[in-house]
Amino acid sequence: MEPTISGVAGDQKATESRWRLPLVIVALVLFAALAAGSRYSLRQKSALPTGDSAWSVQLSVQAQARDEGAVIRIAPPWDTRHIRVFSQAASHPGMRRSRSRAPSAARDIILVSTRAGDLHLALQFDLHLRALERPLPSPGALVDRAEWLVSEPGIPVEAREVATLLNGLPPAGSEPALLVRRLFELVSERIRIEPRGSDDGGTALRTGRASPLGATRALVTLLRGGHLPARTVTGLNLLAPDNQRLRHWGEVYIGDTWQAFDVEAGHLYTLPAGYVPFRRGGPAVAIAEDGRIYSSQWRIRTAPPPAGLLARANEPGWMEVIDLTRLSPRTREILALLLLLPLGALWTEALRQIVGIRTYGTFTPSLLALAAVFVDWATAAIVFGLVTVIGIAGRSMLPGLGLPRVPRLGIVFTLVALAMALVVSLLMRLDPSADGAVVLLPIVILTNTVDRFYAVADESGVRIALMRLAWTVTVALGALWILLQTHWGEWLTAYPEMHALTVAAMILLGKYRGQRLAERPGLGWLLEPRKPAMPAQAGDQPPAQAGPST
Repeated sequence: MEPTISGVAGDQKATESRWRLPLVIVALVLFAALAAGSRYSLRQKSALPTGDSAWSVQLSVQAQARDEGAVIRIAPPWDTRHIRVFSQAASHPGMRRSRSRAPSAARDIILVSTRAGDLHLALQFDLHLRALERPLPSPGALVDRAEWLVSEPGIPVEAREVATLLNGLPPAGSEPALLVRRLFELVSERIRIEPRGSDDGGTALRTGRASPLGATRALVTLLRGGHLPARTVTGLNLLAPDNQRLRHWGEVYIGDTWQAFDVEAGHLYTLPAGYVPFRRGGPAVAIAEDGRIYSSQWRIRTAPPPAGLLARANEPGWMEVIDLTRLSPRTREILALLLLLPLGALWTEALRQIVGIRTYGTFTPSLLALAAVFVDWATAAIVFGLVTVIGIAGRSMLPGLGLPRVPRLGIVFTLVALAMALVVSLLMRLDPSADGAVVLLPIVILTNTVDRFYAVADESGVRIALMRLAWTVTVALGALWILLQTHWGEWLTAYPEMHALTVAAMILLGKYRGQRLAERPGLGWLLEPRKPAMPAQAGDQPPAQAGPST
């Protein structure tokens, strides 16, 4: 009997499918190899443009923690029109990095001591100094005008000398730029800067002598007294002969942007290329809470050029979009986590296909791990436990009303929101510096998990839903370990095309049809119990073929 046309077509499609899979795998592997090789070659050939330079700024901090849990905040450098931070590293034995950051110190590197006693911190920032300016947004919009108009330690706006010196000057509302220039000239002529002078702005205005910080505070005091928002800036000048000395200058908000000034060096509105701001609104780079800092030493030197794709071009083009290493360290840190998520999904799919376990989706364990990365362990445990308990208990809530799943989920989510409000209040009571916003990411992820739990529980029973939840949490722990491998994330940020291999591995796992680990003798407990078949009712008839509707 000759094969039918449909049989021949089916055999042809099967043959094409068998050949298509190896070709796709080979293409993905070749793409990863060629793209990564080309990128590596370009990185090795990179060089700085004429007039540019690379710098290594090292900060060594000696501190003392009065007790376990002492906090040290380090302000990293800001990007400017001439300077880009392309790498940073920190060594802090006896301390752990905290990601729970208050909005007032969102940029700070926050380290929490794990013991009392002496501590040593070493930080390194690698900077690219450009001879030509590049476009850069203003360093922070004016969110709270009152914050930069009131008195603070060293800046006594209500001092009698302030009102006396401002008498007769043009008001800020009519010509703010003219008022800034007049006050700048007044401070430059009136105050003599001495290394051992006072750091207090009021004392500087009264005595006419001040340190560089005191002279800067004196001008900030007068600017605030004239109703112009102003703040101090602490940083370095890489191109100065004494570049290891901490410098202080200021910024005033006029024309919808922050304008810089340096009373010590005589610069108004425009600073030289070597100025690197570290902390805006404070006189110190390192700040200790429940402890003290008794030594801070800087070491600044030129460094080899950064390895980047298009570092040779004075005017970067659109091709720089594929070079993720040009971004700020904080942005690269977030992108590294994002690029590690596919590895977490690969880990999840490997366990599902090879071991035979089931989880709530492929990405849910990785997202749970991501939520744990962005918050501290105590917060993650509280949020997960609370949402899980409320979600499970909500299945049997409101007995007798016969509500369907969607209204019950709405009730559960309402209870979760109310409970989390109390949890945030408790966290703020225990730690006033905690950021209440950190619980939002876990809630979004966990409420989706609750939704999946309800669906499985309604369809297959609570036992299977709980078993699947347990495997989801177990796999999430492995995904969390992957997300904590920061060196993997840095490597993927430098060579993101290597994820073509991840895609190839996903395809191979999807085609795996071998024996699973859970199917071997003695390992059946890994599998979910089979859902019992519905018993046949008397008089059941096979469904009739549907006819045309009337």
